[in-house]
Amino acid sequence: MKSPGIRADAPIVKAALAAGLTVIDEAELGWRLDPRPQVAVTGTNGKSTTAMLAVEVLRSAGLEAVVAGNTSFGPPLSGAASEPADVVVAEISSFQLEACPELLPEAAVFTNLTQDHIYRHGTAERYAACKRRLFIRGDRSVGFAAIGVDQEFGRSLADELEAAGARVVRFGAHESSDRRVLTAAEDLRGGMITVTEGDGTRGLATKLAGWHNALNIAGVLALSDALELDPEDTAWAVSSAEPLAGRFERVDAPGEIDVVVDFAHNPDGVAQALRAARAALEARGGGSLITVLSSLTFVGSDQGFALGRAARELSDGLVLTTQRWTLSDDFEELAPGILEGAESAAHGTLDVEFDRRDAIAKAIGRAEPGDIVMVLERGSRSGQLFGRDDVSRPFDDREVVRELLTARAAS
Repeated sequence: MKSPGIRADAPIVKAALAAGLTVIDEAELGWRLDPRPQVAVTGTNGKSTTAMLAVEVLRSAGLEAVVAGNTSFGPPLSGAASEPADVVVAEISSFQLEACPELLPEAAVFTNLTQDHIYRHGTAERYAACKRRLFIRGDRSVGFAAIGVDQEFGRSLADELEAAGARVVRFGAHESSDRRVLTAAEDLRGGMITVTEGDGTRGLATKLAGWHNALNIAGVLALSDALELDPEDTAWAVSSAEPLAGRFERVDAPGEIDVVVDFAHNPDGVAQALRAARAALEARGGGSLITVLSSLTFVGSDQGFALGRAARELSDGLVLTTQRWTLSDDFEELAPGILEGAESAAHGTLDVEFDRRDAIAKAIGRAEPGDIVMVLERGSRSGQLFGRDDVSRPFDDREVVRELLTARAAS
């Protein structure tokens, strides 16, 4: 068994295969060890929120569900068997699917496919092929599927699954969606969304803000439809669900500016988060959007460029910074391409502040009452980062924001 962090072409894996050994991923082992039904969630963005919502919907149907897999709020799949539950909701990444020769859940959700992880998979086609493996294995397929159809890959996957005999419900903003998002919650604390339902529409209250979260909700409504769960129970579960920590999380602190911390770490995720913030500003009548953005140094220059450009285009002010996980990262080293991408979009101001705390302070210091500051990439992570002095210290964006806002309010 290998960790998903180890590439399939790593020397140790090659040596094991050359010796005639079978190498499988941890997710495959977990699936083989656990006989309970599995509902899997994959896609570039929205996996964690969709998995959380799926757990709440299944519980509303009288099933005890546990979330596991590629998540910070549940056990790995290989450890889920000890958790009491009727069904396992598995968040599964493309990294995990590389070495899963047989894993096939009873039901699965595909959220979307956008630019990410090319540094790992090499091409967009290979990245997509990893996602497809969760749904189709030769002449077998999942029995029930909720498929996001806003990209061509999702539309093709939905057609392929239907041809294989799966019960498929499509969702998204595309006209072919069975669960089509019509409106999203604009306030940072949530609000009402509207989604098609049969020949009509359904309005839902939600604590999850933004168009991206409305799509996540539509995905879970589609899953509920595919599993033929009670739509009223599902609607109640969705409306009651709390946002995940670090996923478009408004930091609760004094003052007249809003600061939102989000895990957005790829071009589409960054764009979705910033569009949600922009919609909130427009709904309240105006204000500026100031963004703090970093990226890991190994993502590749193409993705770094796209990240920087998307953030600059959608922000009134952009502060680029770092997150230095290891001493091998130079303190004054931005992710490759991110500065060039930001410079290619002539909108708003652009600053570089290598120290992450100083970058957040600069953004908050520039904000006026009614503005929104977005701090992106780390989300709820609170792990160690190395500073200019090469000393490792715990760093939580939310705690730093809370300290800075409290100090600002007291000054």
